[in-house]
Amino acid sequence: MLPSWLEAHPAEWPAWLERHRHFPAPRCWQRLALGPDPVLNVCGPAWTALEPHCRLQRLPLLGLEQRRLDPARCVLHQLRLEPDPRPVATDAGPVRLLASVALNLELPPPARAAEWLAHLRGHQVIWDPDPARVLLLRALALPAWWLDPNAAVNGWLQQPAANDPASWACHLGLAPPENGTLLVCGAAGAIWDRALALEVAQPRDQGGWPRIDYRPGWPELIIESPAAGLARAGWLQAAALEAERLVVAGAQALPNDWHGLAVAAADPLLLLRRLRLPNSGRCIAVCRCKLLRRIGPLQPPKASSPGTAVVCLAHPCW
Repeated sequence: MLPSWLEAHPAEWPAWLERHRHFPAPRCWQRLALGPDPVLNVCGPAWTALEPHCRLQRLPLLGLEQRRLDPARCVLHQLRLEPDPRPVATDAGPVRLLASVALNLELPPPARAAEWLAHLRGHQVIWDPDPARVLLLRALALPAWWLDPNAAVNGWLQQPAANDPASWACHLGLAPPENGTLLVCGAAGAIWDRALALEVAQPRDQGGWPRIDYRPGWPELIIESPAAGLARAGWLQAAALEAERLVVAGAQALPNDWHGLAVAAADPLLLLRRLRLPNSGRCIAVCRCKLLRRIGPLQPPKASSPGTAVVCLAHPCW
């Protein structure tokens, strides 16, 4: 199919993607690094969202951990870094320097297709985590490569603007995540809330079980700038590495924003509120066991009766 025909018929793109859904897409094999004053654009969610930053830390870019954000020059869909004329140090051969990079996380509607293509054509390299979209972009004569979600992290979320408690306090009002806790992000429901309040009000020896760090307002955090978006992504990445387990509450699937996180040992879990428990007094104890996989397999949910605590756990696929 000719690129000109494909470009002129964006309404056909969804069907084209389905036909190529299971085809492999090429990964970039070149040694790449950002130039002295690069531009990093994202198509889809803005840099205030979690996903672009979590994806960015998987790009195969050398020396990114040494670069620093320039908040004054950033806008919602464009990151600018502090200019750095120093060469990337490497002993493994020549490195191609990039002045403009795009991270694509969308397929636009037909009405916006021409604008989307014109924007992407201004970039030297485009990365996309969807193999079929990569093939579409390449069929449209764009320099697109597949972004491996399991590629080694490049240090983007380890820079001070992402990994400094002062940045978290300034942009998010959050203290650093605690080591070894069971971190629950999102509202888990009234029964869970009462049970956790009861546990806190009547502390007792947990027998070596980790403390639950409950953040019901996490999904509602208001992020207004790319710098705050970087801080939030850095906080969540630090939590994924520090916590005993990371848990998403009140969601039907692992949020797209979380894809690209590096986890220390155990993948995040979902807490869906649908496992029968006899009373709220046992709710936290049983959930703590289930979340840490220290008791038997989960049973399918049953119809609940009034006053019964019901919590269901699921293991999402990355």
